[in-house]
Amino acid sequence: MPFDLVLTVGGDTPPNKPNERYVELFPVPVCMAVPRSHRLFRRVSLTMDDLRGESIAIAQPGVSWRADQVRRSLSDPVLGLHLVERPYTFSVFNRCAREGMPMLSTDMWRNNHPDLRNIPVEWSHSFSFGAFLPRRGDELIERFLEVLASAAR
Repeated sequence: MPFDLVLTVGGDTPPNKPNERYVELFPVPVCMAVPRSHRLFRRVSLTMDDLRGESIAIAQPGVSWRADQVRRSLSDPVLGLHLVERPYTFSVFNRCAREGMPMLSTDMWRNNHPDLRNIPVEWSHSFSFGAFLPRRGDELIERFLEVLASAAR
């Protein structure tokens, strides 16, 4: 299906499609979306120690190299985390809220579910906000991306 532009978070791994490309516009800090029923819900910020022993929803490997970086840091056996791979579609928000499971998130997703609250984590991880577009993009789309990128700086 032809398209002009798809804006997205986390799509920084090049698609396996020769006619598409990804352009990063800016990084967005990674936080935790914590369900209302969870013990950490009322926290103002989180540390890695706060997450010790938790089950955390994360995208499958290969979806985003930045998410894969977060996965590597959370895979430290000392933390004892259980990383639960989920497709990051809108249903993941409902599922995590229902199951009481924190998930990797960004502030851009803060209003995706009324029973999840985004809480900053004391780390330096970020996802990418950018655009998928055809390899040979329209000149107007290219200009639009330039304006978006400059506005973000």
